[in-house]
Amino acid sequence: MELYKTVLFKFGHLIGKWSIVSMYPYGGLLSVEVDQGRFVCYQCHAPIDNCITNPFIKKELFEVIVENKKCVRNCLSGTSVHPLEKLIYLDGQLPRFSFECVQRTYHPKFSEVNSEEYQQSDEEESSVFDQEQISEKNVECERLQWPDPVSTESLMPTPGLYKGTYGSHGVEIIMVHISSDQIIGTKITGDPNIPATKITFKANISQVVTHSEINELYSSPLEENQNEVAVTEFRLPDGYDSEYDAFPNEVRTRYNVNTV
Repeated sequence: MELYKTVLFKFGHLIGKWSIVSMYPYGGLLSVEVDQGRFVCYQCHAPIDNCITNPFIKKELFEVIVENKKCVRNCLSGTSVHPLEKLIYLDGQLPRFSFECVQRTYHPKFSEVNSEEYQQSDEEESSVFDQEQISEKNVECERLQWPDPVSTESLMPTPGLYKGTYGSHGVEIIMVHISSDQIIGTKITGDPNIPATKITFKANISQVVTHSEINELYSSPLEENQNEVAVTEFRLPDGYDSEYDAFPNEVRTRYNVNTV
């Protein structure tokens, strides 16, 4: 009850998913939640490449808690818990909020990190880089616009957040929207090649790829199923390799995809 009166009444409108718009070109995904009696903001990271099916990795950025019946804001990013001075909400056409930690000494420099604590994995190294980015500037966030659902009878993928592999850039987070004639993937996290907020692929769903077009991708042809909905074996195109191996056995429909 104290959390509601002191914290949620003031900050409850921040609950939900947000994209970081100020850390160009890298971006980021935030999730603001009530977790075990705390009001917490997490940064969500994609897993490393060979664990793409794993859930997002959540790192605490800041919390708002009740101490002595007062609202206390703490920065949780860095070497220890310390006060978070600035947390501002702007209710415009696209709601935004921003936060800033001005106590730079609590945040390690990515170029100077060499302790065992931050040398355990690529995920932790990426986290240190994000902490440095967050500590050096005011972080501006925009509420994530969630796509409309599709019919449960549709063969289309479920709109929402996905993870995609980008070679040397690793795994990045993509928001997938579906319109009447296109599937569009927009990057929530990005890199200098394709920054966050930019479209990374479009699939034309107004025209299905024909069986003859499919067979141009393979050295040996696929057998065609004569059912009302054509079902063919799923196979990676010749010359394509992937560490991910949990592909489906069959595919019903294929569309042309234009990547950016």
